[in-house]
Amino acid sequence: MEYRNAKYTADGRIDCEINHPKIGWVPFTASRNDSEKHGRDLFSEISRVGNVAPYEAPNFTERLTQWRENASLPRTRFALAAAKAEHITEAEAEDWAAGVAIPAWVSEAIEWAVAEGLIPEDERLSVRIAVRTQQYIGRNDRLIPILAQSADLTDEQVDGLFGGPPQ
Repeated sequence: MEYRNAKYTADGRIDCEINHPKIGWVPFTASRNDSEKHGRDLFSEISRVGNVAPYEAPNFTERLTQWRENASLPRTRFALAAAKAEHITEAEAEDWAAGVAIPAWVSEAIEWAVAEGLIPEDERLSVRIAVRTQQYIGRNDRLIPILAQSADLTDEQVDGLFGGPPQ
């Protein structure tokens, strides 16, 4: 079987690409204990030939940065997380989740950011409307560092609001 880009995984299997006769190059993981004979045979062949790259643990900083870029929650779940962390009240969480009000913590942070020039005065209303109406709140949204600074939250505490990065 034709393969390329063979590399060990953390658990000793081998990730590679195989040249499938109908669809071309596709990802494949070969295992010594594969339930399919072709998987066991490929593992043996790659191991015998020895052209397999060693396992490299992912860089934690890169994984964390990527997680933060992609982490988001529906506004309803973020409101719940903020209430559980006691940044807002349960009543504020209910109102925010329904889109009928902005919690005091968020409103005060917006006003502080406008006063500090972090949010231009002419964008105040659009930010307030976005806070009430956006369906998802991203970990890297522009308002998140403002909220964090207003409550003296560490990056790890902010990550916790989004469920925390994978370990």
